[in-house]
Amino acid sequence: MEENMVLSVHTGDRLQEQINNAIHMLKDDIFYLDETRDDFERLEKTAEEAFKALRQTEKSMIAIQNIAMNVKILGFNASIEANRVKENGKGFSVIASEVRNLAETTNASVVKISEAVMKLDDFRDNLSSGIEEITKRYGYLYDDMKKVIDTLKTAKKDIPEQE
Repeated sequence: MEENMVLSVHTGDRLQEQINNAIHMLKDDIFYLDETRDDFERLEKTAEEAFKALRQTEKSMIAIQNIAMNVKILGFNASIEANRVKENGKGFSVIASEVRNLAETTNASVVKISEAVMKLDDFRDNLSSGIEEITKRYGYLYDDMKKVIDTLKTAKKDIPEQE
């Protein structure tokens, strides 16, 4: 009987030690989860700032596109004027043609940049939904870990103190 009592005391002490270790490990995990959450919040803010800059780039591209359109119109008008003066306007006609080509090249570049910006928008959407999903899972995990700690604390209290 005394041997069973010693074994019971030893088992109770070991169980309390295991519970204490589990609580400590879970508290460490919660700390790391908090750090991870903070990292994700910083990442989300950085992504938002990057996409604000992207919006500004889009505005600049629209301005460049408008300039290219005006340059193209000027080139076209210069061509008309060069044709009106015939022989005296041949050199001017070449310049007008080059101006129109420059405008078209600029416009084509703006279109390519716009396509890249649209892809970046898709990446942003995917990044945002990914961060949102991870944050949601983090919340579930965090809540579950808190519940496990509470359960372990309750179980520890239920273990009779051994002398």
